[in-house]
Amino acid sequence: MESKIYMCNVYHSRINPIKHTFSYAVYYFLFDLDELETGKLDNALFGYNKTRLISIKNTGYMGDENKTIKEKVINRLKLYKEKLINEQQQQQKEEQGEEEKQQQQQKSETNKQTKFYNENILKLDVESIKSITLITNPRYFNYSFNPVSFYYCYNEMKELIQIVVEINNTFGETHLYFPSPTEFNDSNLKYPFKNSIDSNPYLKRYSSSKDFHVSPFNSLDGAYDFYFSDITKNCFDIRINLMSSLKHYSLETLHHNNNNNNDNNNNIKQEQQKDDSNNKSLDNPLYDYIILTRLWSTKKPLSITVGDLSKLLINYPITAFKTVPRILYQAGKLHWEKKLKIYSKPNPPLENTTILIKPSKNELIALNFFLDYLNQFKSISITLHLPDKNSITIDNKINNNNNNNNKEKQQQQPIQVFIKNYEFFWKLFIMNKTVNNESRGFSSKAIGMAYMCNDFECDDLPNLITQLCDLSISSNCEVFDSTNNYYNNNNNNNNNNNNNNNNNNNNNNNNNNNNNNNNNNNNNNNNNNNNNNNNNNNNNNNNNKNNNESNERKRIWSDLSEFINIENILTLFLFNSQSNNNDNNNYSNNIQQYLSSYTINDNQKIINDLNIIKNDNQNILIIEPLLNLNNQNEFINYLMENQFITNNEDNEDNDDNSEKSNKLIILIKSKEVYEKYCYSNSIVLQNSMVSILNMNIDSFSRLSENKLKYDKIISMQTNNYNNNNNSDYNLSLLKSLLKSNQSSKLLIQEIKLNKRIFTSSKKLELIKPIRKSSFKNSYYKMIDEVGKKYWAVMANFQHNPFYLENRYLDLMKMLNNNYHINSTTSIINGHIFDENINNYHCSSNNYDNNNDDGDDGDDDINNINNNNNEIIKNIISNWIKQCNDNQSLFSIKIQESVMKQGCLLKMNTNEINEVYRGVIFHLSYLYATFNTSAFYFSKKIYSKK
Repeated sequence: MESKIYMCNVYHSRINPIKHTFSYAVYYFLFDLDELETGKLDNALFGYNKTRLISIKNTGYMGDENKTIKEKVINRLKLYKEKLINEQQQQQKEEQGEEEKQQQQQKSETNKQTKFYNENILKLDVESIKSITLITNPRYFNYSFNPVSFYYCYNEMKELIQIVVEINNTFGETHLYFPSPTEFNDSNLKYPFKNSIDSNPYLKRYSSSKDFHVSPFNSLDGAYDFYFSDITKNCFDIRINLMSSLKHYSLETLHHNNNNNNDNNNNIKQEQQKDDSNNKSLDNPLYDYIILTRLWSTKKPLSITVGDLSKLLINYPITAFKTVPRILYQAGKLHWEKKLKIYSKPNPPLENTTILIKPSKNELIALNFFLDYLNQFKSISITLHLPDKNSITIDNKINNNNNNNNKEKQQQQPIQVFIKNYEFFWKLFIMNKTVNNESRGFSSKAIGMAYMCNDFECDDLPNLITQLCDLSISSNCEVFDSTNNYYNNNNNNNNNNNNNNNNNNNNNNNNNNNNNNNNNNNNNNNNNNNNNNNNNNNNNNNNNKNNNESNERKRIWSDLSEFINIENILTLFLFNSQSNNNDNNNYSNNIQQYLSSYTINDNQKIINDLNIIKNDNQNILIIEPLLNLNNQNEFINYLMENQFITNNEDNEDNDDNSEKSNKLIILIKSKEVYEKYCYSNSIVLQNSMVSILNMNIDSFSRLSENKLKYDKIISMQTNNYNNNNNSDYNLSLLKSLLKSNQSSKLLIQEIKLNKRIFTSSKKLELIKPIRKSSFKNSYYKMIDEVGKKYWAVMANFQHNPFYLENRYLDLMKMLNNNYHINSTTSIINGHIFDENINNYHCSSNNYDNNNDDGDDGDDDINNINNNNNEIIKNIISNWIKQCNDNQSLFSIKIQESVMKQGCLLKMNTNEINEVYRGVIFHLSYLYATFNTSAFYFSKKIYSKK
């Protein structure tokens, strides 16, 4: 009889990042599956698919299918081999079809990702498998937890041709590894193994990349090395070692499986030499041990008989029940005693994962709600691929009298959404944007968070956002600005106290705005002294605020916090792969260079459209200039550099030009933006023909000194002024500041909500059915928030999953405040506010055919650049492409940053990719709003008749 019982020892030694070792006595059963499944081993104490003290059930292995274990092993090998063959053929086709394209793009070697296939599986003749030996722990009083089981596959000659490893984690998931045999070559290992044990050689060394979460103290980085002894010679010794390359920042597994990869190893070393900023020696071992485990027996095996089973039950009465408590005990020592951080559980790979965590009751409630609510949509076409491999298609289309449109709709395929975690439905269930106790569509913030943490994949993310979210929400982008008080009248800060009359006027204007009196010089001096004290207090407050923001970012981003800044984020979609090779110190300049290449503004065209002439004694007012990364405005710089605004001090020898010089007033209402601009633009401050005022347009228009009318008024960020409540008032106010002559012109450029589109045929597509808020929804959300706060402080995470919402909002705030389509127009980032702000929702009563700009008929309105939406869409599409092209290098730079900040092991790919996926979602949302024309780019010039 081939089946037997081994009395074993299990040894576990953690080498990195701390030392921790333990050993326990256990037992393992070795089953010949032919003997097991034919009932030859059944007796009074043991049974196969029978109720016994010790038992084996076929549904406990290789998934819960009701087939024999041997049949399931062979089927899994066939499916895996077939998949590898298909992937290899597909990759070969793609490589042949893209050779010319790759040559044109000239991709760098470090951005290429080569997939290594398991050659042993590809060459394996699955039909040649005649016998399989299973090493496992059976059920004990119908209870069992198997950390790992092994399947030895033999051919007819009793030659070992493949080993399959089945790993179970404490979350209830089961995953299969099909390791590839490799030769013994330990030249790169710190702790080389001798190729023998008790004079009995190991059969082979097997290797496999790690892709399944087991220990919460390890990331998915690295590879397993398996060492198997020859069990046919009664030599029971199995070693599993987890290895990683801690001196290399790549997230790709660097542990190759055979000797044919020497060229690849050379490429890796070259890549390491490029990426290693610490100049670590390449002579050091490429791989490091993380964990060493060994399962071995030095005792004579027992047979599976009533007598030997009785001895087992007497000597090991509760061993089977100790496995999980022992795991929890050692985990507690690692976390609480040795302060090892926890890695949050990533979604398991659907490939080769035979058992997944079943959805909870709450998640099933959320799934049913999602499907019921989706059926109310008048225009939806979506296929959901659930983790259990079931698919659900919902295809509700609008009846349209236009035959051409019907044909187009029939040709459209449903959006394919691949759900990786049922948390996707839970997020959409508890997060809903509510206004007046009702909402429309799903929360785009919830979808963004789910995408950011890799709960789902989609083949057309912008279209999915269009179909699920209510894009008719209007939000003011000021809400998440870096300062909360835009009408702060305590600001008289001027970094350069120039002694010219123009700057004195600036101070007077500010003092008048703050005090509404005190126009004499003595009072001004007193005010200046007070202002200096206020400025010192403001600086202290700003320092405290910056420290608080830094601490908050450290709390929610942990070791990623040093990397999370706008310069690094912009490298994801503004740099091509070659530009990533530039020195880190030049990032900011390079970003600005690429940013300027995406502008839809032509500075000279604006000057021509407004008829701005040099030395024409024109009064020019610029309202809220949008600043670039260097806190400068390109259009103002263009005016200065091309002498449209000259300095009187430079024209003392030319009185005529001095008298005719154009004058420029810059209006900035945000105190913080005002300070940044003044600090970074000393040349502008020193120009006597330029005034920079810190106040809003309403206060500015009421100044007693402001009797001056303006020849040109330029407002390129008018979403700050032209909001839904007082757009007519603000437009009239701007017009009132114009001179009454035909040459006076007002330029208004903005991105705004397109009200008219919701009265068109697209209304049914964009306006979603009402979703009423319920007590159940609010209750579940409250419980969820309490749970998050509890676990966020109870465990010390390497990357805390319960701060996902905080990280999402922080990233969106950063993108909204710091990058833009061009140097003068900000992007409305409405989707992050849909849950906190009383934004109105569009309905049929909100819109009419009246002019939404409040034009009074006294002006000639010239609409220009009607196709700017297409330009913006092309820009955003190119950014998304750049994100995908740069993802690999971007991930390496993040990994490098976190390891320098003290991350002892590499972070998980899904944690590193949160930034990338958050940016992709943000850009996809923006693309959806412009693609549906829910938002549009407006550029208008008003001139007096």
